[in-house]
Amino acid sequence: MGIPLTRKVSQKSESINYFDEFISTEIQQLLYEKAKKIYQKNINKDDDPHSNFELGRINHYGFGTTKKDLYKALEYYEVAAKENHPAAQYLLCNIHTDEAIRSSKNINRKDLLKMQVDNYLKSASQSKNYCNAAEEFWKLYQTTRKWQERVQYVVHQSIDRVKKSSYSHADELGEFYNQLGYLTYVLGPVDHDLDAEQCFVMAGRLSNAAAFWNIANLIDDSNNNDARQNNNSHINNSTDNSTPHVRDYEFTYKAAVAGHHEAQFRLAIDNHYNEEVGKERECKKAYDYLLKSSKYSFSSTLYYLGLFHLCGMGNTPQNYTTAIEYFEQAVVSADYVGGIGCKSASICLGFMHEKGWGVEVNYTTASHYLATAAELQHDEACIRLAKLIEKDKIKSKEKKDAIPFYDMICQSTNLEASCYANYRLGKLYMNHYQHLQVDKDKHLEYLQNFLTIAEDQLQYKSPRVCYHLGIIHQHGYGNIEMDHVKASDFYQITISQAEKYYRYIPIYYSKKARKRLEKLKTVKPDCFDSSNKDIHVNIDD
Repeated sequence: MGIPLTRKVSQKSESINYFDEFISTEIQQLLYEKAKKIYQKNINKDDDPHSNFELGRINHYGFGTTKKDLYKALEYYEVAAKENHPAAQYLLCNIHTDEAIRSSKNINRKDLLKMQVDNYLKSASQSKNYCNAAEEFWKLYQTTRKWQERVQYVVHQSIDRVKKSSYSHADELGEFYNQLGYLTYVLGPVDHDLDAEQCFVMAGRLSNAAAFWNIANLIDDSNNNDARQNNNSHINNSTDNSTPHVRDYEFTYKAAVAGHHEAQFRLAIDNHYNEEVGKERECKKAYDYLLKSSKYSFSSTLYYLGLFHLCGMGNTPQNYTTAIEYFEQAVVSADYVGGIGCKSASICLGFMHEKGWGVEVNYTTASHYLATAAELQHDEACIRLAKLIEKDKIKSKEKKDAIPFYDMICQSTNLEASCYANYRLGKLYMNHYQHLQVDKDKHLEYLQNFLTIAEDQLQYKSPRVCYHLGIIHQHGYGNIEMDHVKASDFYQITISQAEKYYRYIPIYYSKKARKRLEKLKTVKPDCFDSSNKDIHVNIDD
């Protein structure tokens, strides 16, 4: 549910974690304590399944100041799993692999197998993205004979149950149909009278939310397979996806209305989320669906809710305090498989503590969050951490300087981040930065790299790229002649582009661009002489 990653530093064959020294155990512990209070409050209010799951996870792995306690974790998981929480169902099986737990519950190997198959199926048939149950279910089926036997037994049992439907309650029958549909989809035809979609449709008629979501994913899988086949022919230029999109939206919407929390999240982000100014009404729908989805408060959901309050999107009042609360909980929460919540919330918190948005400026706290995000492969966080080191705002115990951090981002496939990293290195080599000698050749090389990437990125009119193009033209860095008119043009583009969207980093650069425009108005053109390029540059830009 989130494994720390390392990054490769350029010209090093081994993988080195460059970020650990900046990560604070104390801050992490404090966040878990805050989250525990939220979960306990929710449980006291209505025995909330997701809060039980999260408290189970904290006790299971010993997060924060909580000591690892499998028995406590088991209690929380059992409550959540009973309420059909998919991630709790998965981890309930995981915790029973502990021999002491099995012994205390008098569970033998046969009972464990039954529990695993039943709970993995319940979890996986709700979605493959709540946890790793779907992936492991299929892997174990392929590699373990006893799993195959048990699954085949469940298949025949499910067929028998749906054919004797008069003996089942509607919600129970809906779950049987949904699970049978999932088994049919994963294993292939299991009954000549029923295919996967028919089972899901029957389950949907019985108000099973997961069934609608499974139909939406069936359609997506079908469309993706068709797209792959067409792309392989190298002649597919069709852009008419209207029919599949409408159908996918239809069943995603039905799943969301029926209470499927991932469907609510995906409907919010894929169909209604819009950062453009003027799209506030549509974006408000995204916010409303995110609030519904937050019943399962996964990290990605919390991150987006925080972003609404950070930027004031969708007619949501800008509120830094509320944004921070969402981001802090997101950092220590479980997430969807492949979710971006932790690293994205961490970069937001890092930026806010660096700039003093809603909190006092604290570079040590900022570096903790930036390092957390950088460790999870967030290029922007790595750059901002490097800049704090460069500006001597934080000290590296291991005497690291900013250059390796910038250097690794220069190689990134994120071109905007790579562009900025080249810009900063170009400027460093024209200053006596720590041990560096002024090196005009490297200065020109990195700034030329910046200009090459920036030229490609100009089609997107990135406010940050345009802002730094403005600086280069204002001061005549590299091989660029000083040109106040061009500099002013780039600053104007920075401002106008930032005003089109609710995005916090472009808004930050637009404010800087406004200040530079004001300064340009007060400077006489003849005060600048392009022959003075060899003087040290102001690296605060």
